[in-house]
Amino acid sequence: SNPGLNMNGASYSILRGNEITGSISGYQDLIQLRSNARFNLIEDNLISQASHSLIQLHGNNNFDDQDPHNNIIRNNTFRNELHHCATVAYGANNNVFEGNVYEKCGTGQNSPSVSPEGYSINPSGEALHAWQPSGIYRYNTVMFSGVRQGSDGAAFGGLAANYDQGIAKVTENYVYNNVFTQNYDVAFRLGTLVIGGSSFPASEIEYGDNRFKNNILYDNGIPFDDGTPNQNGDTAINYVRFNGGPNPQGDVWAGNLIEDINEESVKWKGTDYTIAEAETMITDVDFNNNTAGDPLFVDSDNFDFNLSSTSSAAYDAGVFLTVTTGSGSNSQSVSVDDARYFIDGFGIVDGDTIQIGSEVVTITAIDYNTNTLTLDRMISWSNGENVSFPYSGAKPDIGAFEFTGGGGQNPSLYIEAEDAVLAGNFVVVNDGAASGSQSIEVPEGSGGGNPGGPSSATFTFNVAQAGTYTIRGDVLSADSGSNSFYVQVDGGTNTNIWDTSINAGYTQEDLGFRGDSDLIEPFTFDVGAVTVV
Repeated sequence: SNPGLNMNGASYSILRGNEITGSISGYQDLIQLRSNARFNLIEDNLISQASHSLIQLHGNNNFDDQDPHNNIIRNNTFRNELHHCATVAYGANNNVFEGNVYEKCGTGQNSPSVSPEGYSINPSGEALHAWQPSGIYRYNTVMFSGVRQGSDGAAFGGLAANYDQGIAKVTENYVYNNVFTQNYDVAFRLGTLVIGGSSFPASEIEYGDNRFKNNILYDNGIPFDDGTPNQNGDTAINYVRFNGGPNPQGDVWAGNLIEDINEESVKWKGTDYTIAEAETMITDVDFNNNTAGDPLFVDSDNFDFNLSSTSSAAYDAGVFLTVTTGSGSNSQSVSVDDARYFIDGFGIVDGDTIQIGSEVVTITAIDYNTNTLTLDRMISWSNGENVSFPYSGAKPDIGAFEFTGGGGQNPSLYIEAEDAVLAGNFVVVNDGAASGSQSIEVPEGSGGGNPGGPSSATFTFNVAQAGTYTIRGDVLSADSGSNSFYVQVDGGTNTNIWDTSINAGYTQEDLGFRGDSDLIEPFTFDVGAVTVV
């Protein structure tokens, strides 16, 4: 209500790069998306202070395309000590929250009890007031949030109930690779609540079948400023069932780092359990392959939640999001066990770049009914191949940032071959099997030559983080007469030869030089421009 920015019914709008600040006056949702607001992109904004929510996606209890759906809220910073940072509820569905930073949401600090107009201000709230079905929450960081005033709350709230304004359904949400740390209350409060006297029947309440994977929940429940211990003690995950609501069931918690191994960090309808106890004693929710320990953040005091070393308890400790079902050869259509982890961009951003086995590809379309991904190029795969976002190491890391040896987020850079500066006999050709439907080649019979010859493809890119890197290419080498070429990296020798595998279709191969013991050649780059010829 009383929105500062009214996006009700908006579609294909972009809100980018703004600083947006509300006030305590009235009962305000600073940015509001209602009715059938859809396919909007809200990114790279600093959004702060509103008496209710900084952003609210509010439906009319249809839970279909008549309510807010397929909106992407990413890479924003949210700060709101007054109440919630983000609310998504009452029919809103299939919305994505990714890469956002949530700070001091709902703490109640510096919060008056009433606005100048006399509206009551609730001195509590949540970073994510997450009451939608089929949402995605990924790569977010949530800190210093939750209640500090003695009432019940959480950093992430998924409480299905029959509220006065409508039904909150919390089903089939995908919550993965987030960081929840140094929050004042529990990290998650989940479950059901029946509200007596509501015009919406309790029979419509739905909760369950949510997926929580590869999240870091660490050092939550910090004391209040005056040293008073947090009311929920060691609890990081709190499942509740109030007033005879439906039993919460069907959730999966896998590959998460959850506090300390000896702490009773899971509360199930009033009973406390350690992570190990939860895996064996809670049967309605599946806890498996979770871990505990110190993630060894680079500098949590300065909000750098990258992993600092391979000694981190989060390193190589995550689980893969899904697997392929069936095998395929030279195809762009891949069936997976569960496609709901991913998006094709909804026509407003690029689709997800993912890793299937060793192949890194981009999703161009998804059929959620058949769990089929359409990719940007042809690949081959076996049944049961692991599917996740690109990672380094043996398995994905836990948390929002993949460790790459320098303590920073994975600095992978993808360059289309046709974007190179070409000379001599190199040409760009249309190729439906290639990424971007184009490739470069030297026509048959015009190859050969010597190092430093007239035919070349030159790639120049900027390195943002100094470190050791590998170079990978998508290559198609039909026979032994067309599977090698000279490579010069960053002004080095131009006599190194890269021998590629002979295949009928494109394969991804890491650069390694003939005669070198390193099958994958490492390169050390400083910050700045790098040229590969």
